[in-house]
Amino acid sequence: TAVPTSVPTVAPTSVPTAAPTSAPTEAPTSVPTAVPTSVPTAAPTSVPTSVPTAVPTSVPTAVPTSVPTAAPTPTAIPAQKPAAVPVPTLADSGKPFIQNDAGKIGWSVIRGEIAVAQEGETIVVDMAGTTTVPGDVFSDIKGRDITMTFDMGSGLSWTVNGKSVTADKVSDIDFAVNVGTEADPLNNIPVEIINKVTGERYFVNISLVYDGEFGFTAILNINLKSENAGLFANLFYYNEAYGVMQFVWADDIDEYGTAHLVFTHASEYTIVIDEGILKADVTAPKTGEEALPLSLTAAAMLTMGLGFCLLAKKRREE
Repeated sequence: TAVPTSVPTVAPTSVPTAAPTSAPTEAPTSVPTAVPTSVPTAAPTSVPTSVPTAVPTSVPTAVPTSVPTAAPTPTAIPAQKPAAVPVPTLADSGKPFIQNDAGKIGWSVIRGEIAVAQEGETIVVDMAGTTTVPGDVFSDIKGRDITMTFDMGSGLSWTVNGKSVTADKVSDIDFAVNVGTEADPLNNIPVEIINKVTGERYFVNISLVYDGEFGFTAILNINLKSENAGLFANLFYYNEAYGVMQFVWADDIDEYGTAHLVFTHASEYTIVIDEGILKADVTAPKTGEEALPLSLTAAAMLTMGLGFCLLAKKRREE
């Protein structure tokens, strides 16, 4: 009996218990837990957060800010060019110069041009803001068919032909002209005397700065506005000694509004604008006698002025 009891008990108990317990417990627990947890969490969090934030923020901010700021600066170029372009500013030099002939500035140069000018030639001088012409200029053209035009600016210019110069010696002439406006009508002539000539007509008072005889015939080219084209500009001289207005000249106003009026001396004048030439007989003098007639010299000069005006008109029409 001792042999059969010990052999069957030991063998079956130890083998099956150790093998099934350790193998299934460790393998399924470690593998499934670690893999699904770490992979999904790290990937979605880092990728979407960094990419969209960095791209839209940096690109739109940098591009629009720098481009529009730099582009407008070119406006500085157009602003500077106009300031540099204005012609050699001869008109602001304060020295008369020959128009359309750059570099010929100053009276000594102009007189040099007069010396070599041909008969029938016209020299146009831009007065560049000055108003006085030296008497020597008129002596240089005396007796010659040389025409000088002095452009005063503001629609005013004076024209003198050498054949109209009669004085042995001409003084320096200040060609400045004050033209009446609505704000300043130049009331140097008594209103009651002007009204006897003008009536309801439109008129402009003009005052010449120079005083006295010119010693030549001068044509004043004055702009009286284009709306008066086709009408006549009637020039009246205020004879202060007799207290009357004396008719001097009349000219039709051209399409540009310019009239050409003849002067032999400087004083106070009125330009009356009308559909025709006004009568020369005006108010009787204070003394009761007729106003003094023009001297023979003045009459001759006016005749020359008439011829010159007609010539100027002919050239203008051509």
